[in-house]
Amino acid sequence: MLGMILSFALPYGAQPPAPERVELPVHRVSSGNGPPRFSVTVTINGQPVEAALDTGSVGLRVVGSALPSGGRETGQTVGIGFNSGVQLSGRVVRASVSFGDLPEATVALQRIDQATCRSGVPRCDATGSDMSSFRIMSEGVPGQGFVAILGIGLRPERLGHPLGQAGVTRWIVELPRSAAETGKLILNPTDAEVAGYRQVALLPDKNEVRGCIRSETHERCAPTMIDSGAPGITLFGADAEDLPAQGTEATLSLGEGDDSPSMTVTIGRRDQGGAARIRPARPDAPTSFSFGIAPYLHWSILYDSQARTLGVSDR
Repeated sequence: MLGMILSFALPYGAQPPAPERVELPVHRVSSGNGPPRFSVTVTINGQPVEAALDTGSVGLRVVGSALPSGGRETGQTVGIGFNSGVQLSGRVVRASVSFGDLPEATVALQRIDQATCRSGVPRCDATGSDMSSFRIMSEGVPGQGFVAILGIGLRPERLGHPLGQAGVTRWIVELPRSAAETGKLILNPTDAEVAGYRQVALLPDKNEVRGCIRSETHERCAPTMIDSGAPGITLFGADAEDLPAQGTEATLSLGEGDDSPSMTVTIGRRDQGGAARIRPARPDAPTSFSFGIAPYLHWSILYDSQARTLGVSDR
């Protein structure tokens, strides 16, 4: 019976309507000597909220005091830790959320009730803040940062993917490369738009691909994240000698094989996203990289949640 109903609803050979393409402006925010940060405007329970755009995490998270009223608590609690050392915990709230002109959708988000620093990280953005003054990506500066963070990377997440819950299966990130530019977050790009992107497979259950750093004196490959919330290159679990010297030209590549997409960055050049540092290994990987924002300053980046791939295209 259901098959008969569907046959009348969709004539033979007809295709379901394509999802609506929506483009959100990406804003570049710089304060003092701090690194550039990027944000988009999200509407939550009918109110606009400026959220840090973070491809290194998954989930929509909002400081409790700034969360517009109207959501429904589920009774669940969730937590997340960031490479910066910040840990966030709080209740899961189901709220009405819209991204640009997309129809409103019910999205599970985290109401941030507590922000602390991870054990072993004595200072982070949560140091000295109570929840009325805590801001995300504040660099510890009062009055700086965001009341929300929109994580749009690709990995399993108990909170659920905010774009996926709104029916979005692929999206393009183009970060602004200067304060004079406005970037783009393109939701549901057309087939024609994504045709020229070179695809790289994500590692199973990870928001990472295989990546390599190469210079005349160094070569190192490891699971690698690209991260709009991280202003520079980080080598986790590496030694100082694994990092090319300041001022050295290095090639960053994504994926497997000699023909994998690659780009050149000068180590230490903040305007290229090339500031580099060593950090202790993360709990889930003995050695790994974050290429931070450098790939976004060179490429337009496509995320495909169904194929679990990243795509890159020259800008």
